[in-house]
Amino acid sequence: MKVEFNDSHESDGFEKAIDAVNNLLKYHNLKVNKIFTEENAEFEWELKLQTTKKDKEITKAFIDMIKRKGWKPMKAKDNMAWFGGKTHYQLADYLPKKTMDNHSHEDIDFLVIGWRT
Repeated sequence: MKVEFNDSHESDGFEKAIDAVNNLLKYHNLKVNKIFTEENAEFEWELKLQTTKKDKEITKAFIDMIKRKGWKPMKAKDNMAWFGGKTHYQLADYLPKKTMDNHSHEDIDFLVIGWRT
């Protein structure tokens, strides 16, 4: 996720707020990494939830399990597509064209990291 500011004062406050959020997340062994960039705005931050080696192992095991259960992983870098609200139509971007040609959206069950017909 990217957050943009046109004012350095707001950007400084945001940076401090993320530090406070990370203090609260420590209890859950989670951390938000913040990376300062200047791509589209004067002050831009990219935020990513830090993943550990164990997180990646759990995710891989889960993807392997859903494959055994008949689900197919999404066609994305990490096999996951985040969606909700008005973005449901974007799910078709993660499916093979053949699937969309042979099935209507109503016949496709979606799981955040997989799909099946």
